[in-house]
Amino acid sequence: MAEKYSHLCSDLIRVLAPKRAIIGNLEAIGPAGCRFTSEEPPRPGQPIRMQCTECPAGKKACTECVFHGIVMGHVEQTPLGTTVEVKFDGREWSPEHWKPRSLTNPDELPRKRRPLEEDHQSPEVI
Repeated sequence: MAEKYSHLCSDLIRVLAPKRAIIGNLEAIGPAGCRFTSEEPPRPGQPIRMQCTECPAGKKACTECVFHGIVMGHVEQTPLGTTVEVKFDGREWSPEHWKPRSLTNPDELPRKRRPLEEDHQSPEVI
């Protein structure tokens, strides 16, 4: 999927695919889709329903975290499972509506300052 995910996160999610339910680790999320890793990934093209396994806000019945989507593909195989790309269907995500655990906006992280070139120039010899 061409979309860049606006936020990184780490949260367990329940993924309901046709005739089975699996647990995945949500790794990245953006307005139009997400990426998660699972040992038993749903097939590309499958419709899925995702929701948190435990509400980060502490609610007994959480509905803010329910998203429907289509599996766009498998990105890579890792020691933790297969990374799955999902395109949301029917609604967009925003951090104002649902915040997974460990939600991080990489654009808000402090950047390491690089020394200016002139800081490393040798003094001129006369």
